[in-house]
Amino acid sequence: MVWRKASSTDSTGFATVRKRSSGYFKMVIVAILIFYLVYLYRSGIFNFNGILAEKTGFPLSQTGFSQISCRLLAGFTRPLKPQGRFMVYAETIQPDELMQWLQLHCASAVLQREWRAQNERDEQAQTREKLRIPHSLAIQLPELAAGHFETVIRWLDDNDRHSILTFLCPEYPTALRAIHAPPLVLFLSGDSGILAHPSLGVVGSRHATPAGLAVAEELCRPLARAGVCLVSGMAMGIDAVAHRSALDVAGASIGVLGCGIDRIYPARNRPLYYQMREKGLLVSEYLPGTPPRIEQFPRRNRIITGLSQGLLVVEAGLHSGSLQSAQHAIDQNRNIYAVPGSLMNPMVQGCHRLIQQGAQLVTCAEDVLADYPAQGCLLQGNHGEVENFCENGGKFLETGLANPHLLANVDFETTSFEVLLERSELGVSEVVNQLISLELGGWIKQVPGGYVRVRR
Repeated sequence: MVWRKASSTDSTGFATVRKRSSGYFKMVIVAILIFYLVYLYRSGIFNFNGILAEKTGFPLSQTGFSQISCRLLAGFTRPLKPQGRFMVYAETIQPDELMQWLQLHCASAVLQREWRAQNERDEQAQTREKLRIPHSLAIQLPELAAGHFETVIRWLDDNDRHSILTFLCPEYPTALRAIHAPPLVLFLSGDSGILAHPSLGVVGSRHATPAGLAVAEELCRPLARAGVCLVSGMAMGIDAVAHRSALDVAGASIGVLGCGIDRIYPARNRPLYYQMREKGLLVSEYLPGTPPRIEQFPRRNRIITGLSQGLLVVEAGLHSGSLQSAQHAIDQNRNIYAVPGSLMNPMVQGCHRLIQQGAQLVTCAEDVLADYPAQGCLLQGNHGEVENFCENGGKFLETGLANPHLLANVDFETTSFEVLLERSELGVSEVVNQLISLELGGWIKQVPGGYVRVRR
């Protein structure tokens, strides 16, 4: 089921929404009834718990009943929105169901696996969106930490482009549903329709060389123009270049976060975060407010590959996290594409290892499009730009140096003095002095035709 905030002109096909009632009299009546039901339950006069357990298999504690009653009351009595605004919940969805989804989402991997197994055995599960949890599993659901449910509701209500996608929703990507341990709940910020686009994962080093950044941009731009949605992890380096390249050509891009959907990490990507929210799509399996933690980022890699039909790796060392993404892609039977580089560059040794193991070597965007599973759809885009890059793009593997800092402009391949002078935008004497200093420091060495960076 999808929860989202929508306007009266919404036509996305997501859950139908209903307008907030404007009758204060109805609010008062509902408030009185809810307080009366709570009183009957807490006083033991009427056995709501037994009836609820018998009918639904979800017994509630007194605290749980009171919490849900208060949330329902808050939904009816909160200040009215301006005309034309709508409630968060669909007409057939209740807050307790969202609470159960979040509890199941935060449950242990074993409990989630048992629920998925039972759901697969349920013949009616294919046509049902409403959550059903057997009593034997329901009693094991963890309680949400204080304030988490309210945080989710506030986030959902904060922006019209915020939505929640659950495992049983028809819009949940089929390929992602089929992976090992798929997320049961996804928090979305942006254009959720992008999930239906054919997509390609793009990963690489956070500390990519100028040549690597240039190659990534020149590969991603024509791919985005050709209709490929670029999926990456919103990190610095190759990830950020992939997202920006897609947005720059009015293409589609999905950013998978390793923290809460409302957290911006790294902070230097703040402008990119807002651009992705307005023009692309941000996705997270973590509840709003979840801070970035080191163990969360490897987990999000399975979602990057799960949302993609293939994975492009640009500049990855032997111990790079990008190789973890590649392993997920292998496990999920995705195509892997790797960009080669200099044998002296440790930043591409992971790419070379992937190529040795069967990944397709890529030197231009057409190498990807020609092998892409959805190439018939993708090649309807600007194919001329793809061909133009394939004719000239190889130069970026050698001379795509753009960092004004002189050391960053010395690659692991021979770089001439003239190129360094041009790229660094420094005077001749300043370049000579810095080169001498870098050579004495063991950072570079002089070779016939120019300079090369020394492996450290």
